[in-house]
Amino acid sequence: MSRFILLVVGFFGVVIVLSLSGFLGKEFARHLLSDRGGSPSSSGLEASLQEAVDDVNEAAPMQLDEMTRLDGAMVSHGSRIIYFYTLTAFDGSQVRVDELNSAVSGGLIDRVCASEEIRSLLEAGAGMVYRYSGRSGEFLFDVEVWPGYCP
Repeated sequence: MSRFILLVVGFFGVVIVLSLSGFLGKEFARHLLSDRGGSPSSSGLEASLQEAVDDVNEAAPMQLDEMTRLDGAMVSHGSRIIYFYTLTAFDGSQVRVDELNSAVSGGLIDRVCASEEIRSLLEAGAGMVYRYSGRSGEFLFDVEVWPGYCP
């Protein structure tokens, strides 16, 4: 049963990234590259990311599927975006966090790197952190994607 849960959550994590990468990537890229000729300064990057994160937070919380909710996002350290997700079907005592992290991480990073919009953000110096919590609010794990992670 635990393996089934991991496969299901891993699948939904990949689906979520695919569905959000288009929306969020286009929002971030639009803010990031507008009036900058494609090469923003670090202060321009932070301002652009903050504006896009504000747009995401206006729509949050957003139930993405029966198990996953996007609770919001924030800019941290100027160029890092942290997305906050809750796995509404689980709490930390019901899953093996290390296995869940492994099941989600590889596919999520591959899908993020496959998104042209997200790749453009990474190339501009932005980092992405996907933070997962259980339904009781307890931290489960982070999946991080930084410039240089994508081939």
